[in-house]
Amino acid sequence: MRDQELILRFLALYYDADKYSRPMKGFLNTFMGRNKHLTAISTEEMRSVFNATVQIVSKSIGKRAFKLARVLNAAVFDAVMVGIARRLRLGAITDLETLRTRYAGLLENARFLAATGRATADEESVAIRLDLATRAFTDVP
Repeated sequence: MRDQELILRFLALYYDADKYSRPMKGFLNTFMGRNKHLTAISTEEMRSVFNATVQIVSKSIGKRAFKLARVLNAAVFDAVMVGIARRLRLGAITDLETLRTRYAGLLENARFLAATGRATADEESVAIRLDLATRAFTDVP
């Protein structure tokens, strides 16, 4: 079930981050309600965005992705996935080393860590971490 929630978080924030308001559960339910018939966003589009993003994360960051310590951090997951997916809208990422370096820098950014460590469902925390991740990956070749 956790995997499904993480995928839903990614998709909802990728497509509707500008509509986010807490609580996260309510935001996810609203997103699902608007998209339950897959008329606004097709299955193929969602699958393509998710798969392309996961593939590049796997190739570049690998098993340590989304972890501040030993366990996966959902706030890091959604921020990194959305940031990389937004970058992929501009075209393929060819420089995996730069992507790894930017990811490492993001995990050292005090504002990013604050936005992924406490009050992660607050609108401000969500906006900050998505913005920082998007900026970190925007110009990766």
